[in-house]
Amino acid sequence: MAIALCNGADLTLTSLGRSLPGRAHVKNKIKRVDRALGNTAIHHELPLIQQMLTRSITSLMPFCVIAVDWSGWHDKNWHLLRASLVCNGRSLPLMSEVVPAWLAQNSQVQCAFLDRLHAAIPDGKPVTIITDAGFRTDWFRHISQLGWCFTGRVRGLVCFQLEGSTRWMKISDLQAESTSIKVGYGVLARKPRVPCYGSFYLQKRPSAGRHGKGRRSKTEKEHRSSAQEPWLLFSNVEGLEPHQIMTLYSRRMQIEQNFRDEKSPRFGYGLRLSRSQGWGRLAVLSVVAAMASLVMWLTGYMAEKKQLHRHYQANSEKGRRILSYLRLAGEVLRDRPGIVRRMNIVNMLKKLGNEYSNMVMGC
Repeated sequence: MAIALCNGADLTLTSLGRSLPGRAHVKNKIKRVDRALGNTAIHHELPLIQQMLTRSITSLMPFCVIAVDWSGWHDKNWHLLRASLVCNGRSLPLMSEVVPAWLAQNSQVQCAFLDRLHAAIPDGKPVTIITDAGFRTDWFRHISQLGWCFTGRVRGLVCFQLEGSTRWMKISDLQAESTSIKVGYGVLARKPRVPCYGSFYLQKRPSAGRHGKGRRSKTEKEHRSSAQEPWLLFSNVEGLEPHQIMTLYSRRMQIEQNFRDEKSPRFGYGLRLSRSQGWGRLAVLSVVAAMASLVMWLTGYMAEKKQLHRHYQANSEKGRRILSYLRLAGEVLRDRPGIVRRMNIVNMLKKLGNEYSNMVMGC
């Protein structure tokens, strides 16, 4: 099914079936996909499949910067919790969990997901988890207990206290500037029985310069408010300057682009067109999308290394990337469908590991 998705199919049952390779009738291919999506044996093996996929990727990296986030999945009844390896342009999906909407943002679900992720990554591998403002104190504390580092955003009415002070502060009490600064070391949130300690960093991000229509939806207003509010980051990462912490957190947007790649009918795999229902079927689709994204990313990465991307640009720009790895992979696969069969995935992951530090921390 991942092959069909790489060849241009949508992330829906019938589209995957129609695009499967082989000489069987289309009707039989569609039934084959239907049986695979509903196969309970596959459902039980999904955690093992994701664990093997995660280990095969992370074992070749010198360290791992992993973005974790929630997203609505398929429709309003289901949500997806995903961990993706931050890279260049797009992150690589590692592990996902589909849950009912009423369990979204649940602390126990998040901590259990962290434990699964920890079991999949080789022991001793340095890991930094990046999250947005939806993750709170118990999340950061659990990451610290696993021996990992974290960087997350503090927003709204969440209070913090700096070391040596008795005053509890909010982000509105701080004066942010365009230059990133370290506010100090302290504790996050008043109520937790077990305090969570880390350093606070502040910066006023420049405006993106977007001007839309006057009438906006509730979600758009929330995103607009988030973009206008200064970045107050809470982190236990050591040895980095404030601007490097900001650079690290800015990579979190890659996982948002991953969600768009999978759900958008225009720009991605078109999950929104799917009518599949039930936890098992949606979980299988999420793993298929992760596998296809890995193959497409590595194909685009390899094509750029071979300077093939210049043949697919609409201009002669050489100073920056014009086509994303996924878009470039789609263009190359249409012209050279056999390129994936000739690609050595392990060798490409090794090359990625050699360049990983510059990809993540390069400004």
